[in-house]
This record gives sequence, structure tokens and C-alpha cells, in this order.
Amino acid sequence: MLKHVLAFFVFIVVSLAPVSADEGYIPFFPDFLEPDGIGFKGTATINTMHCWADYGGPFYEDIPNPQKCGNIVPEGTTVARGENAVRSSPVSLEYRKNYIFKKLFYTQTFIDFGQTLANQNIKKYEKGGKTKHNYLLSEINTEPFLKSFLTAQEKEKLSLLDSNRIFDLKTESSFILAGIGIGLDLWFLEFSLTPFLMYHQTSITLRSCKYVNINMRSSGTPLLPGGLLGDVELFQSNNGILTPSDCSFYPEKIVTLDKRNYSGLGVGTRGTLSIVFLQTENWRISFEQGANVVQNIWDSDFYEVNYRGLDYYPVYVFRSGLGCGGATYNVGGWDREMQEIDCRNSKGEDMSKKNDNTGGLQITYFFR
Repeated sequence: MLKHVLAFFVFIVVSLAPVSADEGYIPFFPDFLEPDGIGFKGTATINTMHCWADYGGPFYEDIPNPQKCGNIVPEGTTVARGENAVRSSPVSLEYRKNYIFKKLFYTQTFIDFGQTLANQNIKKYEKGGKTKHNYLLSEINTEPFLKSFLTAQEKEKLSLLDSNRIFDLKTESSFILAGIGIGLDLWFLEFSLTPFLMYHQTSITLRSCKYVNINMRSSGTPLLPGGLLGDVELFQSNNGILTPSDCSFYPEKIVTLDKRNYSGLGVGTRGTLSIVFLQTENWRISFEQGANVVQNIWDSDFYEVNYRGLDYYPVYVFRSGLGCGGATYNVGGWDREMQEIDCRNSKGEDMSKKNDNTGGLQITYFFR
């Protein structure tokens, strides 16, 4: 592990920017990586997608292949796309912009870090790749994917259980990202695009859980203070990702079959959107939102991360503030009574908008 951490920082120092000869306020540390300020996000969010799939298709039907794990994929594709929202660190390291053309274009360093957790049933896409079918325990000897995916010991262990069970992949990941990108400053709107290098520690757990028929209705919650731009989907939360999963209903019936750990490097791109409400020499108040899309991710032997034939495609969407509220679900069928989700994620954190202590804004103080 240590050799990869060292390689990560050596790559940054050598490749991402020239090292200044002037020593900064952190001894023996590159001046360009020394933060210029601290951002206080209070309660901030990372919406995570941990996707494992045996085919790389388009991520959205109308966006040409920004990420290789799709909503519309070929029939027969196996996918476990776990989505969840977790709280990120309440503080962030901030860097000033370096303008390169009439205060319109700029370059900027960033460092980001976080811990995420998500899980989802393993499913097969059917009927042209638009509907999904949960793999069930009763199919372990008939479905070609399950016949090769599970070991003989796992099948023997499962043979003693109720056949009305599903298979679930739980993914936990810690990461640190760093990069230098270019941005566009349009007064109160700022956009940036940044290539990044990533170091990650990821664990995946294969589980079998009791099958529960969950039906969900979701409505977006405005993210900006006062519901500003609340009718625009970009500024609404996705409440549906906090709907309980099958494995959350009967935890005592969860059977753990396998666990695998990975660590290594990754590369990707980071896109950001900022709405700036106040900017002075030392202070900045803004709404921050963006996504870190990992293009390639490797293990400690520099092989692409793969679990029993399923490739790994993580995406981390970040924003200041919380936004959960408004989604409902039921168990057993649409004729059953709907109930509101409690807005608690897999880690037990309450993601309700009422707990957002900065009103969806980030407050940054620049100390140099």
C-alpha cells in the first residue's frame, strides 16, 4: 500500500505542475499543492454510484458514453449498480484561481477525498436491455451467469437456504483525488474541467439476502436556498437513491459469501459548476456541485479492477448541502400503502434537508 501512496504523490509532484523554488508555509512541500484557504461545507453530500458490470455500455441513453455502465445496455448484461448518498468532510482544501486570459479563463489545483458505501442487487437486463431481473437463489443451477459466478462451496452453503433470495454486492471505498484543470469564469457562474489522479482502497462483499419487492416513487428536492432554480433538474436532489434495499429489511438473514479488497491508482475527469453569491479577497460564499468520473481504475498489480468477470465503474457526484426528502416506497406491490423514506443512508447518517446547517452553501476563507 505504501508504495502506491508514494507513487501517487511523486506523480503529482513531477507531472501536474512545476515545483516552485520558493518554500511555502509547509516545509519541504511543493508550493503549488499548499492550500490557499479552507472551505466550510457544514453538511455536504457525495452521491455515489458503485457499478459492477460485464459490459461497458452508455451511461445515459442520450449522452454518448461518458461512463461505461449503462441504463440502456444489451440484453443479457449483468449489472450491480449500487447508489447511495453519504456525508462528505465538512471542510475542504481550497485553492485560488490563476487567471490566464482577462479574468475569463483560469487554471486551478484541487485535492478531494472521501469515503463511500453503496450496495445493490445483481441483476440481468432483459427485453432489449430496458428491464431488469434479479438473479434468485433458485436459479443458481440454471442461469449461465450464476453457474460460473458462484463457487462450489458457495452453492453448497446456499443449498440449505430458502430459494427466495437475491444476490447483493456491497462496495466500500476510500479515495483521494488530485489534479490541475482549466475553468471558465462568467461572473457569478463558474465551470471547470479537470483531469485527476486517484488513489483508492475498495472492498467488495458478495452477499445473499431475502428478496423483498420494493416499489419507489421519487420527487426532487430543491438544493439552493429558498428553492432557487428548484424547477431545474440539475439543482434538485435524487431522493430515490436512499430507498431501502432488500438487504436492509432482514439483516439477520444476510449470508456473506465472499469479500475482496483492492487498492491502487485510477484516472478520470472532474467537472464542476459553481454559483458564486459573494467573492472578496478573503471570503467566498457559493453553491458547489460536480462529478468525479473515473475512466480507469487499477488494483495493486496494475490490473483493471474486476470481480469475477464484473468490471468496476465508480462515479462520485458531490455538492454542498443536503437535500433528501419527498420520496416514498412500499413493499409487496403498488396496491400497498406508501411510506416516506427516513433519509438515512447505509451508514446510518441522516441526509434530510432539515439538517443542512449551511443552507446548501459553502463558505470559504482564503488565508493567503
